[in-house]
Amino acid sequence: MPTRSTTIVLASTLATALIAAAVVTASGSADGEGTLLEEERAALAELDLVASQAPVSGYLPDSACARCHARIASDYRSLGMSRSFSPPSEARWIEDFADPEYHHEASGRTYRMERRGERLVFSRHQTDADGERLLEVELDVDWILGSGSVSRTYLVATPSGELFQLPIAWYTQENAWGMAPGFDEPGHLGLNRAVRRECMFCHNGYPLEGEALETRHQVDRWAEAQPHGIGCQRCHGPGARHVAAVQLGASPAEVSARIVNPATLDAATAREVCLQCHYQPTPALARVRRFGRHDFDFRPGEQLDDYMTMLDVVEPGREHGERFEINHHGYRLEQSACYSPRAEAMLCTACHDPHRKPSRPAVLARVRQVCLDCHGAQSAVAPPIDGAAAGSLVASASEGSPSASSPMPLPEGHQGHAECSSCHMPRRRAEDVVHAVMTDHRIQLPASDAAALVAPLPEKHEQVEDVLLIRPSVDAATDDLYRAVTAVRAGAGGVELVRQLEGMVSRLEAPPHELLHDLAKARIQHGLDPGPALSAALIERPEEPELLRLRAVHSGRSGQSDQALADLRRAAELEPWNGVGWANLGRVEQATGELEASIVSLRRAVELRPNLAAAWFWLARSLARSGRPEEALAAGLRSLAVEPTYTAAYQFVVLQLRELGRSEEADRYLEHGLRWATEPDSLRAVAAAHRPTDEQ
Repeated sequence: MPTRSTTIVLASTLATALIAAAVVTASGSADGEGTLLEEERAALAELDLVASQAPVSGYLPDSACARCHARIASDYRSLGMSRSFSPPSEARWIEDFADPEYHHEASGRTYRMERRGERLVFSRHQTDADGERLLEVELDVDWILGSGSVSRTYLVATPSGELFQLPIAWYTQENAWGMAPGFDEPGHLGLNRAVRRECMFCHNGYPLEGEALETRHQVDRWAEAQPHGIGCQRCHGPGARHVAAVQLGASPAEVSARIVNPATLDAATAREVCLQCHYQPTPALARVRRFGRHDFDFRPGEQLDDYMTMLDVVEPGREHGERFEINHHGYRLEQSACYSPRAEAMLCTACHDPHRKPSRPAVLARVRQVCLDCHGAQSAVAPPIDGAAAGSLVASASEGSPSASSPMPLPEGHQGHAECSSCHMPRRRAEDVVHAVMTDHRIQLPASDAAALVAPLPEKHEQVEDVLLIRPSVDAATDDLYRAVTAVRAGAGGVELVRQLEGMVSRLEAPPHELLHDLAKARIQHGLDPGPALSAALIERPEEPELLRLRAVHSGRSGQSDQALADLRRAAELEPWNGVGWANLGRVEQATGELEASIVSLRRAVELRPNLAAAWFWLARSLARSGRPEEALAAGLRSLAVEPTYTAAYQFVVLQLRELGRSEEADRYLEHGLRWATEPDSLRAVAAAHRPTDEQ
């Protein structure tokens, strides 16, 4: 997320009306959700099926669809979407495990990914000045994210129920290991990049178990059982009532009314089915759901604008539209000069078959035909098409395509060209996933230097100058509110923007709860008093754990340690699985001298979140102060193994080893820390101040 200086220009007025949740039932939505009738539940039970419950209600395992749609289900398995998420035991292995190591020079860490039967095991280590290993970590991979058509990344689950992305990825086009996107820098997130609901929304089917989150301030937890890839219901909506209708012998019209068929939707609504995932203007700004919508709340048949905002960043010194990223398919297509006049025809399914993967020649032939529908088809020589598969694709996708009654003639010399996309939709290296080369869906004139489009790029982070709303509404004030919330959540704009947001909130008659939470959190993060926002939010939800923790932070700063402890303990009771919550409680208990209580809390924290380096470090300090030096050293070393740049942990380990009379080991970690710690000068100063002398 951006943290650099940012200028956000907002409208000067704001409507005082309530910003209500935009929950719209689109005309194309099917009656596939809602409360199931008893007879419908019984019909599903006859098939050994149970529908998911509210708030993500009405969904079934996608395998239920194959009972009637076996051919489509079989064909669909050829698409990467069907393999977007899987456990290692079900993976189709594409990685090179004969050469499983990858060394990242910038961070000095060596990674290894190896198969052990059905297990996939990740390990990481560094080496000291003598080439000996230290700070080793080994973890079982729980999930593989990505089909492998372009890349794969790897996730581990913690006992808290959270998922974390590992730092390396497999890049299929290069047939090599490399750093995962966002990790190719010295001080990357290591083992602590949490998998958020906003991200998983597009990488997998909706979970059938567990809770949906009404607010982004809740911790992202995941049930042990997850869908294995994106399935039928992401495009067709929840299928429980549809399957029940079939089982109950309903008429064909009634059966069809219980499911969404995107082919029957108007063009704008049909396009949204694809764009729910294939339209991400920028990863620097998490798409903000409309207030009142939960994290897995979008349904095919409604407009994305009713579910989330669509925002992009304005970068200093760069024209809008120059940036190209891996998930820019729909966004770049909309930037094409020929998109607006032909938008009704330019559906994703005009070129792409959503149910199977045709051969490359078949796809190129179909794309060419779509181009010729507008650009003088009658004057061109049609190329050979790749057999029946291409013919089927053309026939199914041609329905509803524009006629060539008013064609735009092909430029001189284009007649007879075999295909259009290689010149006008060129392959290009993605700026956010620099190991990947993708098709740029912005239809454009041929590039003067095609080789430059695929040339290697260094990884970089976007610099945010402003936030651009891509689909403005009729209410500029509401648009400004969502722009401000997005930027504040991203850490952009500083205190000035937080105060602007506060002014907007103060003029609302009934601010949404999540907005109050956003404002209170932002003020505390910037060192300000939480103000009336926190009080108002707590009045509405007095037992929301994250609000209690925010109040604890403010109380601690104000010297009210008793209130801080009370709030943190209550939050831990409400969320006993929250490792970060236990860690914060243990830290405050340590600061107030309750060492035994802090040890209990911090042990619970590292049990739930073994990758939480700060919790290991605070545990080490409490153990040391309680007279348990060996246990303290073990916890300190574990903190460093989790995060090899942790300056305070290096300081602790070096001093602890010296106190135990193990000076050679102390010097080993001191030398290593001076190379890799975030603040080597601070480490050097502490070590020098506590160096033993001959007299000692």
